[in-house]
Amino acid sequence: MAAAWARMSTAMRNAPLRRLVIVLGPVLVVFAAFAVGMGAYAAVLALWPWLLAGAVAVVAVGAWWLWWRLPKAAGASTRFCRPEREGSRGR
Repeated sequence: MAAAWARMSTAMRNAPLRRLVIVLGPVLVVFAAFAVGMGAYAAVLALWPWLLAGAVAVVAVGAWWLWWRLPKAAGASTRFCRPEREGSRGR
């Protein structure tokens, strides 16, 4: 039996190991994704006041931009696109 084992190629000897890696690969990926999700959940639980404060700040800045800056930018871009009337002298 030892002689037959010695003549076997390396790929043939590693076949059971390859099958094990092929089967366990997706399982390890699922476990890693679960661990990352649990870590993210723990971080959110620990940092939720700061995340909430950040979200409020983002909403406030977004509302300010939509209310004040966007109309001014839109008006400024259309001001240069209007054809001038005769006699208006750019007013």
